[in-house]
Amino acid sequence: MTRSLSSPFANALLLGDIRPFPLIDLNFDAGDGGPDYICGLDSDVVYGGHTYRRAAGAIKIDSIEETSDSSQGARLYLAAPLAANISVALGITSQGRLMTIRLALIDGAGALQVDDNVWSGMMDAMSFSDQIDGGSITIPAEHMLSIWDRPRPSRYTDAYQQKLVAGDLGLQYIEEMAEASFVWPGKEFFL
Repeated sequence: MTRSLSSPFANALLLGDIRPFPLIDLNFDAGDGGPDYICGLDSDVVYGGHTYRRAAGAIKIDSIEETSDSSQGARLYLAAPLAANISVALGITSQGRLMTIRLALIDGAGALQVDDNVWSGMMDAMSFSDQIDGGSITIPAEHMLSIWDRPRPSRYTDAYQQKLVAGDLGLQYIEEMAEASFVWPGKEFFL
């Protein structure tokens, strides 16, 4: 895919003396503590009304490759989490939640510049690893384009119809009719 950069971001790249880092949105459910915002710096950053917590050296993102006809998934690694963080993460449902990765930088003047082009996808289940030098949390995610191509079958059941339109009774007898045997017209018609 061809992407263009915003003018301030492109100008900052040309001037040099920059510190690039990722801004990551992990949109967990409110019941799991709500969204989590992480940046790859050694200090917190405020962007878009959200405070991105520092995680310098603790973030690794596998390379993301895009071609003209497909977009690849991403894999985010959060290194050396504390045992308390792992216990919190075990209780979080990440599957099916939105993850957004932005490229940001601090330019030579100390101003924050953020690329408007983002990578966005749906997270899969987190996995954990424990090593001697520290553990890590791995969060895989699938790009939104690959999700759009997935078929979404509809079912002709009462439960599915109630999910779509609560109170609609159009399919309330559909399960009983699936096994029913009907003879039309009845034998009395021919007498």
